[in-house]
Parts: sequence; structure tokens; C-alpha cells
Amino acid sequence: MSKEKIMLGMPAYGGNVQVLCFKSVLRLFQDPRIAAKYTLEVIALQNESLISRARQELAKAAITRGYDRLFFIDADTAFTPDQFLAIVDADKEVIGGTYLKKSLQKPGLNFNVTREINEEMLRRFGITPTTLAGFEIFKREYCKESPIVKVNHVPTGFLSIKTDVLRRLSEKVPQYLSGVCDPNRVFYSPEEVEKMKVAELFPVSVQNGTLESEDWGFCRLCRENGIEVYLHTGVVVEHIGQITFHPSMFQPAEK
Repeated sequence: MSKEKIMLGMPAYGGNVQVLCFKSVLRLFQDPRIAAKYTLEVIALQNESLISRARQELAKAAITRGYDRLFFIDADTAFTPDQFLAIVDADKEVIGGTYLKKSLQKPGLNFNVTREINEEMLRRFGITPTTLAGFEIFKREYCKESPIVKVNHVPTGFLSIKTDVLRRLSEKVPQYLSGVCDPNRVFYSPEEVEKMKVAELFPVSVQNGTLESEDWGFCRLCRENGIEVYLHTGVVVEHIGQITFHPSMFQPAEK
């Protein structure tokens, strides 16, 4: 039985990767459970200041290099092999974990359920699923049979995408020429131009009066094309800023 080939795509602006993230990735390669089923390779993209373009270049690399899956790992996250396995073993086309937004004033998790669930939780409990208290209620009420739940949006910082999804969507979105060109050349053959094209899979645009980020844009494209998006509610990874954000820091200390 052949192993599934997974590209660990890491946007790393300025070539910077947090030490905790590096250690997390290293543990993936050291875990025998992962080695038995998956072949991993890290492809990092440095010095790209536009995150949507970085993700699109990594998506193109996953397609052209023949990987079965692209797993985005942002350079400011930290996680465990168990969390990685929970995502990839779920075998969904698009599935991710979540993490806290970098805010101490209003701590909240990064994902978005359907409008109906949001309204129902507000009506029944007076709280939304992305708050820390609301997340516990959400898991209790809506994830009784499985920690994996269909949602509208998941963040891209710890996200698994089957490469076939990227291929299918690439045929339905605008394409642009990659900026990676030879400055000493003026003319390119049609074949060369074709190879330089990149699909806009992670668009940033105004939707319904809101400026939509690239991860929300990708999830919208998926849903518009019949591809379901899933959140693994058992996977909450660390989000590293000036401090490391994790739900445990907001839990009251035991007496």
C-alpha cells in the first residue's frame, strides 16, 4: 500500500518560523505512526508579503509536484502529532483545526458556523460558538456524535486540503501570471506563459459589505462549488504572538 504524499505548506514572511512551530514540525517527522502512513515534505515560502499570493503559490506547488494533499501550517502555530493525525486521518476534502485570535480583550476562536447555528445559540444560550464559553456549548450541543462538524469557514493556519480540490477550483477562478520571472527576458513562449499562471484560490474581496480574508475566500469558493468544509472541534492549536495564545490561559486556576 502506497503512502499518501502530503506537502506541508508554510508561508514564512522574512524567512521567520517560530521555534515552537519548528519543534512541532520536527515531531511530525519523528512520529512512527505518521511515517507508517504518510510521506511528508516541507515547502516554505519566504519573503512573500502578500499572504493570499503566498498561499496560491504553495497551492500551485502542491498541484505541479504531484502531492495528494496540501496541509497549511502557519509559522506562528504550535501543535502535536496527535492533532495533525486527527486532521489527516479524518480523510475530508477540506478540514482544519482552529486557534485563538491574538486578542486579550476579546478572546475568540477562529472559525465560522452557519448563520442558523449562530442565531440558535444566541437564542438558546445568549452566546456565539466562537467565544470560549460558547465553544464548549457548541461542542456539547452540536458535536455529540463526532468532533468533526460542517462549517462555513475554517482558518488556513492548520488546514488540510486534498489536491484534487485545488485542481477542480483552479478551473473555475481567475488566473494571473506569477511574479517569478527572469528580469533579463522580455518574451516568453505560450508554453512558458502557461506554466507561470497561478489560480486565485485564496481571494481577498468585499462580500456582502465585508472585506473577506483569504481563508474565508477559499472556504466560500469551496461551498459555492459543492465542496464541504469541516472543522475538527477537538483540534485547537497554539497561536504564537508576543505571548502564546491558547484557551487554557483563560481558564480559571484550580483551587
